[in-house]
Amino acid sequence: MSAKQIGWVILAVMALFNSSLMAADSVGESIYQHCKNCHGPAGEGGNAGEYPRIAALPKDYIVRQLNNFKLRKRVNKPMLPIFKNWRFNKDAMAEVASYLAALPEPTGLPVFEPSPQRLADFDSREEFNELGRELFEDNCTQCHGDDGRGRADKEAPPLVNQYPNYLLKQISDFISGQRQHEHAKKMFGELYEEEVEALVAHLGRLGRGS
Repeated sequence: MSAKQIGWVILAVMALFNSSLMAADSVGESIYQHCKNCHGPAGEGGNAGEYPRIAALPKDYIVRQLNNFKLRKRVNKPMLPIFKNWRFNKDAMAEVASYLAALPEPTGLPVFEPSPQRLADFDSREEFNELGRELFEDNCTQCHGDDGRGRADKEAPPLVNQYPNYLLKQISDFISGQRQHEHAKKMFGELYEEEVEALVAHLGRLGRGS
């Protein structure tokens, strides 16, 4: 085979490889078209956190949650029609999870702001902030990291740069047992409402780097 022929073969292989990558990307993106009405065109979430931010979450975490929804271990009515489609199988979940994980992390998500009535339970805003920091460090850092960005070795997702309303809802679901968490009773069972709000407010500040 001549050098010219070898060159053409290399170019053909590269073109085939690049086209396969493009096809894989387009599969995940095309699957996501079924999700964007709720979760936004770029996975940024919506409706003030009724639908969470899912862009830039770890692929394995997304796959695990999709499986939980499919197996009804985690129940969410808007998700049910998606899994009635037989094509939304293991491969489809992996493709859409890869697509979402590669998206840029959204910026400008709202930060939780407690009401004046809630702050009145504390001597100062600093005391409220300090409580949130202590609760996070005592209960969350071991799995979710000091920066709240999650730890793959603990299968723990990021908690920062997420809608505060969504975080409040998930903690409520953990407390009620609607959503499972291994340490829910220990971590959340004895928290007062103002403590939960202080924790969520701290996560918002972590996301801003403050």
